[in-house]
Amino acid sequence: MFTHLLVIGSMTLLFLSVQWLSQRSKQAQKTKTTATTFDQKQEAAA
Repeated sequence: MFTHLLVIGSMTLLFLSVQWLSQRSKQAQKTKTTATTFDQKQEAAA
């Protein structure tokens, strides 16, 4: 019974960490795209 709970707990932690990492990578991609568009706008203005 205890090992069963341990397995469920570890699986949940793994799932949560994967979700968190994917969230982080998505946010990083968003910031990268906004930065590139910002640079392009500055170049166009110059």
